[in-house]
Amino acid sequence: MAKDIKIKDTEVIRMIAPYQAKSERWQENLSTERKACLALYNMDKLGNEQKGWSQAVASTVWDAVEWLKPGLSSIFAHPDFAEIKMVDTARAKRIKKAIRYQMFRKNKGKREIRSWLHDTLLYHYGVIKVFHKTDFDLETLKHDKLSLEEMEQLVNEVDIQISKYDEVETEVPVPPLEWLMNGGDKVTTEIHYEKVKAVRRKVKYAGPSMECIPPWEFYTTPGCKDLDSSPFVAHRKKKTLHDIKRGELTGQYVKGSHKKLQDHLESNESPEVMDEYRATYEADNLDVDELGGIEISTSKEDQAISPNSEVFVWECYLRMDIDQDGLLEPVIATICGDVVLQLEENPYKRPPFRVGRLYEIAHRFEAKPLPLVLRDDQMELTNLQRILVDAAADSAYGNIITSDPEFAKQWANRQIGDVILSQAFDKFKEVRPKQPGGILLDAKETIRVGSERKTGVSSVNQGIDDNSYGKTATGVMALQSAGMQRQKFNADVLADTMEEVFRDFVEINHLFPPQEMHNPHASEKDQIQQNDFDILDDFDITVNIGVGPQDRQNQAAILEKHFQKVVQVFLPQGLAKPEHLLAIEEAIGKLLDTPVDGLQCSVDEFDELKKIKQQCQQLAGELQSAKQQLAAVTGRGIAPTGGNGGTGGASQGQPVPFGPMGQGRPGVAGPSPQPRPNG
Repeated sequence: MAKDIKIKDTEVIRMIAPYQAKSERWQENLSTERKACLALYNMDKLGNEQKGWSQAVASTVWDAVEWLKPGLSSIFAHPDFAEIKMVDTARAKRIKKAIRYQMFRKNKGKREIRSWLHDTLLYHYGVIKVFHKTDFDLETLKHDKLSLEEMEQLVNEVDIQISKYDEVETEVPVPPLEWLMNGGDKVTTEIHYEKVKAVRRKVKYAGPSMECIPPWEFYTTPGCKDLDSSPFVAHRKKKTLHDIKRGELTGQYVKGSHKKLQDHLESNESPEVMDEYRATYEADNLDVDELGGIEISTSKEDQAISPNSEVFVWECYLRMDIDQDGLLEPVIATICGDVVLQLEENPYKRPPFRVGRLYEIAHRFEAKPLPLVLRDDQMELTNLQRILVDAAADSAYGNIITSDPEFAKQWANRQIGDVILSQAFDKFKEVRPKQPGGILLDAKETIRVGSERKTGVSSVNQGIDDNSYGKTATGVMALQSAGMQRQKFNADVLADTMEEVFRDFVEINHLFPPQEMHNPHASEKDQIQQNDFDILDDFDITVNIGVGPQDRQNQAAILEKHFQKVVQVFLPQGLAKPEHLLAIEEAIGKLLDTPVDGLQCSVDEFDELKKIKQQCQQLAGELQSAKQQLAAVTGRGIAPTGGNGGTGGASQGQPVPFGPMGQGRPGVAGPSPQPRPNG
């Protein structure tokens, strides 16, 4: 039930301001570390480079992040990554298909999950926002003239908002009889409306939505262990004046918000976060001035005339006594500067964010970023790589010591095969250092192995270890299984977040029952029903974790052996059904990314075949019963099926249809009568 809001806007701003200040300081500190993480990922120069020497930077962080992505993406970006466990299996199947349709068809689920994985691997955390969204189009309606009654009818339409009109008063004569009897005026005033413009909201999708929000848009108070215990959580994002006007027309923001924001167009972004914006985009030599909003003009005169002018909107989640009853209620306060755009009770009862962390730290909200864990490895490997390259070049090309400037110039500019003409052949000394020894390569290998232990991403798992060809298959599999332990643990940690996301989809469908939920990719019996989401806590969710192709192949091999056991032992003993064989084949196909749809019957098709078979058996029994009744009436037996013997002209096990034996069908020559036996 919606609360009766009695709190003033000024009081809302006063209560939120201290939380904003604390969360901004927290975000600025994290922004400094995120820039360091991004520099390591982009292989930025270390700052100690010298002209003419190697300037290569090791790709330790980039390799770890990009090689962790495929295995994790194959789990969480797969439409079948989660299973619902409940007593009613048919209902669980319908719910799963409905949520999968919402997550990956009505939302860009795969792209959002990949973005979340990137943020989680690169920064302190990755944030997914799960909320109820109404996606709609605005249709413009125009009326040249409307009466007062027609205008009232238009205003009362739920999905229509009046955006512009001209109110016109006109004088009309009163009928003579009326003004004579009442003694009134001969003319009266009527009101009508001209040039009426309205917008109608046409809903395209209304339901749960997921969005990966950038870390620099997520704010919370420092020191909290999780979001549920944080007194303040906010999503700070940029919006244009056009977005504000559109939200005002559709009821998302209170009326008058667009006009109030004319005084809040100046940029109020902190310098630290602005530097992070620049670092994010300038890494690929993009011009931040052309990105639309990275640089914001502080001239109010210039921005007031442009609907694309941007403001920073805070969507705040906190507890506040909005109805003055002495109790704190969870609310959503959307503000910009000192303007309250919207204040409403929080239907989710908690901040609608789910946070994933790779290297969790106990009792802390922020995790240790992977790039900072590998920073020393990347710097040391960079230095060793440069030393190796420079030493090899120095050994190959050498240096000279000479007092002849001309000879020194020719030597510096020489190419392979050049002939140097100089009279100073006896006035120089060549210095050629020894070739780099194996100690540098051993040092590089030591550092590489150390980083592999931290991340779990090894050359064997990547399939790029040349030494694997000299090992037995059993030995390689053992190395791969050992290397998968860290990756499996990473997947298990992140699976907690995705379980919560899946559960949020169920709960949002329960809070906001879908009015129309027809899934064109599901059969009629798999369509979601109106009360399917009334399950609350009567269900469990599991995430199918399988990391890397080797691990999935091992799981598929185990299922293949189980398939043989079911065929040879379980089916004969009645411990399994044929449906289990189909389920095993589908599971093997998912593990190997090889769809088996269309290559075998599905479980539903198998059920249909069983029903058809049962109906055929029932019809065959009824047919046999009818034959026996017919034989009893005619006094004739039933010939064996497919035999030529039996009585008279009956064949294929059918009784003689017409008259005594030998008569045949009317008009058709039948066999000659046979003499009856004596007696």
